[in-house]
Amino acid sequence: MICGDAAEEMARLPESSIDLIIADPPYNLQLNNELFRPDNSRVDAVDDDWDKFGSFGAYDSFTRDWLAACRRVLKPNGSLWVIGSYHNIFRVGTILQDLGYWVLNDAQLFSPKRGTSKIKTYRLKTDLTLDKIQESFSSPETISFWELPRFITNLEKAGFSGLSHRLHFHSLTAEPLLLCAMVLIGAVFSLRHNRKSGAVIAVAGGIVTGFLLFFVSKLILNLGGSGSLPIVLAAWIPAGACAMLGLTALFHLEDG
Repeated sequence: MICGDAAEEMARLPESSIDLIIADPPYNLQLNNELFRPDNSRVDAVDDDWDKFGSFGAYDSFTRDWLAACRRVLKPNGSLWVIGSYHNIFRVGTILQDLGYWVLNDAQLFSPKRGTSKIKTYRLKTDLTLDKIQESFSSPETISFWELPRFITNLEKAGFSGLSHRLHFHSLTAEPLLLCAMVLIGAVFSLRHNRKSGAVIAVAGGIVTGFLLFFVSKLILNLGGSGSLPIVLAAWIPAGACAMLGLTALFHLEDG
């Protein structure tokens, strides 16, 4: 028997050397008020220091560390049993999948020779991740504007990121303002150019301005897509800035 911090002790073990791991980790079961089960029995909170965490983030970090240590020492065909309660098991399950574990509950395993057998929990070895699943979803551009809010809600309820879809939705919402801004900018370059040379300069200036606005708009949208800018700002800044630029230039031209 080895007594000590589980992650530290497993770090001393050889890689892929364990057949079975049974873990009963802290539940993070700190209660401020009384809690009752469906059968009306009272849930006892854990008051020991080893079960106290400052936040869900701290608990997730702790869980990820010891599960990663288990992953390293577990054999490719090994098994991991985790004991938990409804207070923590969903967070543990999410981290298990993030680390490459795939757990199926109440599974039915079919084999041509043995037929169908029911298994309470089945651990499937796979390289499928949440990111790979999300890559298979429809791109935001292929979804109707009116269907996007419901799609985003369902996507986030399933645990996936709706960042790109939200950004596309707000970009479509801001598009009428952007089109109005382009009309204003176009008006700036089309007024008061009677001579041929002035018309050429106006056309060239309009083309260059259009390319610059396109480049800046894409840059800001990419910053929003990476999370560097809030989505609403990333979608509305290009349209708002173009509108202000067009109005300012138009008023200046008229006053001049």
